[in-house]
Amino acid sequence: MCSVGFKLNNTMTAPIYVYYKIDNMYQNHRRYVKSRSYSQLAGKYHSAADLKGDCDPVTKVGDLYRAQQVNLNNQSMTTKAYLESPAIPCGLMAKSFFNDTLNLYKNEADNKTEIEFNTDNIAWTTDVGKFNNIKKENLPKGVNDYKSIQWQDMEDPRFIVWMRNAGLPNFRKLYGIIDEDLKPGYYKLNIDSQYNVAPFEGKKKFALSNANVLGGKNEMLYYIYFIAGAITTLMTLGFYC
Repeated sequence: MCSVGFKLNNTMTAPIYVYYKIDNMYQNHRRYVKSRSYSQLAGKYHSAADLKGDCDPVTKVGDLYRAQQVNLNNQSMTTKAYLESPAIPCGLMAKSFFNDTLNLYKNEADNKTEIEFNTDNIAWTTDVGKFNNIKKENLPKGVNDYKSIQWQDMEDPRFIVWMRNAGLPNFRKLYGIIDEDLKPGYYKLNIDSQYNVAPFEGKKKFALSNANVLGGKNEMLYYIYFIAGAITTLMTLGFYC
């Protein structure tokens, strides 16, 4: 657990977008992007053997981190039968799901006035329809509840946001939306830091942002526009000469 205090000098008007940022993580790596089962994410059950081609090297519960070997009913999945059962969801991208917990409070000195993060509309609507927990008609024989065989809720908006891979190594993803104005003053962010970025020499950051009629601030976008404009200008001059 750690805490970060900060001061807002000006009012931020709602809606306020809460992001986590990760540096030096290559979500666009070919093997990483391919390591998932689209039909499983849509709610179809597959055995661990059937997942070998799509999700290798994370096909069964035994391939997950120890902390992930707990089902949605908060029951351990460390018995031999569970460890050999399919990981739901499977794949490298699901296994590396960002699992830090962020809680924001209005006063740096206490933890009593928490600011709620709304997750209802943080994922793209086109993505939401592609993610379903294992449907009842697809459950294996003898299993009556998807929660007993899944380690992660595949309909969780934060999970859906994570599964849209980033194109660049430094990226940010939406964690929640604040539906109230933030007045000038001191704030405190409590972080349950579980996500280890040390193996790939990464960094984790937290950002608050709001938007106007032109959208939010995106520095990378205008860099791309300037570079593309310069290239097309040089090409135009080349054809002219």
